[in-house]
Amino acid sequence: ALILSFLSSNSNFGEYLIQHIFLIQSFFIDKEVYFSLNAPSWSISNEVFFYLLFPLIVFLNNRLKFILIFFGIILILYLNYSLKNELQHYWLYISPIVRFFDFLLGILLFNVFIFLSKNFYKIEGLKSYLEFLAILVFVLFVLFHDSIQISYRYSIYYWIPMILVILIFSLSSINGSSGVFGKLLSNKYLVWAGVVSVCFYLIYLFVITIGYYIVSKFNLNIDLLFMSLVMFVFTLILSGFAYKYVEKPLNRKIKEKLI
Repeated sequence: ALILSFLSSNSNFGEYLIQHIFLIQSFFIDKEVYFSLNAPSWSISNEVFFYLLFPLIVFLNNRLKFILIFFGIILILYLNYSLKNELQHYWLYISPIVRFFDFLLGILLFNVFIFLSKNFYKIEGLKSYLEFLAILVFVLFVLFHDSIQISYRYSIYYWIPMILVILIFSLSSINGSSGVFGKLLSNKYLVWAGVVSVCFYLIYLFVITIGYYIVSKFNLNIDLLFMSLVMFVFTLILSGFAYKYVEKPLNRKIKEKLI
């Protein structure tokens, strides 16, 4: 009933469906487009664009990649300064053009990881301290985020803490023996939660929408905190099933076809 209600009230459904099938919705500046149907899938639209560019980018030498990152930072700073508030969310958060520099930074970060991994054994005894430092920097950035203009939080504010977290924890696990915090985060339940996180991200909005529809349809009086907990658990369970019976089998079949 919920789906039929949406279809009957949305004259642009066919157009939105085509955009989602080809995963191009994030290229449209209109919020009604990039947040249409399943809103979180705008990020998948970006990722497909990045994967298409990957064969072109990966073969560039590191100097050119750093030059691209430099101009990317200049562009992002200019957009932070010049854009009107109503345009900042799209251009600095949604747009695949600007988000591409996050992707490029990840490629460079891998190259830095390869370079540092050759000598990381020399500071083997500092793993736990470095992991703590990375977590501390991340926590500090989160605690003080309200004092930073939201457009910077959309774009480059979290680059430094995320670079530290990814790089340090990756280096720490090289020899199969992480520091104290790495071992805690390697708990099988946390690893499983990370594995199903993409499915969770893609279906949580459906669960919330259906949950509120049921509550309003039957005029149920449910405590908000309890309802949030039920939705979280239900989404987590659905994510586990989606990963095991959809994502994992499809991933295996695609690899069999391509490799």
